[in-house]
Amino acid sequence: MMTKFSLLIKNFALTLVIGLASISLLITNASTAFAGTFLFYEGNNCTQDIIAYYDSNEVYVQDNCKETRRCENDETRSLLIKGPVEISQVGVYDDPNGDNDDDYSIIYINSLGPNEQYCVNTYEKNQDNSQVIVNYQRHNGLDGKVSLITILN
Repeated sequence: MMTKFSLLIKNFALTLVIGLASISLLITNASTAFAGTFLFYEGNNCTQDIIAYYDSNEVYVQDNCKETRRCENDETRSLLIKGPVEISQVGVYDDPNGDNDDDYSIIYINSLGPNEQYCVNTYEKNQDNSQVIVNYQRHNGLDGKVSLITILN
């Protein structure tokens, strides 16, 4: 037979477990709800199909598109960055190992707010503005030939 005290302790413990689980869910959902995104598109100007997707909570990404299912090899031509994103660096490389003897672009992103977005229309054009800096190193063309994606947040 349960006493009032043991029933009170049992209810308190159950309430505590439910409360802690709720707080954990809130923290997890809040961190993903406030994550920015990097959307890699098949077409120039952030058009056609999305080839790869990463969120800004991922601290470091190195995706060889020939070996992973997260991105499609030799497909992406543009990148849509949706805030919020803190200062980040994105690299797209023709060489799956990131060899600098082939085409590549390094994209430096300044902070984007929660409702801001920016489209890198092509990887083959140097840009320098308040939102991004794109540093393109040409060999024989990069758009539609990306084999490695790197992200450093």
